[in-house]
Amino acid sequence: MSNKKAKKVVAVIVEGPSDESAIGGILSEYFESDDVQFAVVHGDITSDNKTSVNNVVSKITNLINGIRSKYGYNWDDFEQIIHIADTDGAFTKN
Repeated sequence: MSNKKAKKVVAVIVEGPSDESAIGGILSEYFESDDVQFAVVHGDITSDNKTSVNNVVSKITNLINGIRSKYGYNWDDFEQIIHIADTDGAFTKN
């Protein structure tokens, strides 16, 4: 029987595929003892007009459930969830 510790999962929520490409390798190296999985939302979930205080937790839960379904993880497999948002365009006029 192996004493090898099962890998935990680090879920990273990013805005787009370029964000995943830019930081994926770095985060995978940093969290080398964990599996790093990305949820790409194609925009900023926090500034989406359809996101509110009342539904933001369910939106994040849905993203993580997508990762769980795709890779067969259980909730207790997750070590942490990281949400990376940038501020490009945050201080510009509409």
